[in-house]
Amino acid sequence: MQDEQEDKRNARADFIGYTEADDKESHGEYRCESEYDLIKETKTLAILNILNENKNILELRKKSRPVEKINRRIITLLDDMYETLQEAHGIGLAAPQVGVLRRVAIIEIEEELIEMINPEIIYKDGEQEEIEGCLSLPEKFAETVRPMNVKVVYTNRNGELKEKEGTELLARAFCHEIDHLDGILCFDNARRILSQEELDEMRKDEQEE
Repeated sequence: MQDEQEDKRNARADFIGYTEADDKESHGEYRCESEYDLIKETKTLAILNILNENKNILELRKKSRPVEKINRRIITLLDDMYETLQEAHGIGLAAPQVGVLRRVAIIEIEEELIEMINPEIIYKDGEQEEIEGCLSLPEKFAETVRPMNVKVVYTNRNGELKEKEGTELLARAFCHEIDHLDGILCFDNARRILSQEELDEMRKDEQEE
């Protein structure tokens, strides 16, 4: 099984233009063993394995380092993350969630895709309290407090510096994904974790809607 996973990683590495040896040398301690662990792959894109707290909590707690150069590897990572996000039916995904410890994250809300490289929050105000979940923390939801308004600065895939303001859901998503880049999970500062009874009731309400 381990050899099979290694073959998959090396195959993907060849596609995005670097070798396993080069990867270890350039990433060093920042490389996760599960990097580019594929679930399925198309001709040019891949669905990546999303790490979860049950099996990969140590990897999820590591801090990502900045992207120094936007090369073919980063572009492919963005593309693969989008395919993975679509498959998972989520609204946001950070690179460390797929085993790549680089400061890269994507968000898609209301058909607007935001691809962020080296994002930083430069302004926030207000407060909102909402129920929050995470693709890396399946079957768990928490009551969190986030800023109502957030402004971020980031670089896009074309190397352009961008600013983006978000409120409500988008503001929460900015905070959530950038937290992942620092090894912070949404439950770390949650007011409380929802009980199983509350989860069952929430699902029931969703089904009725």
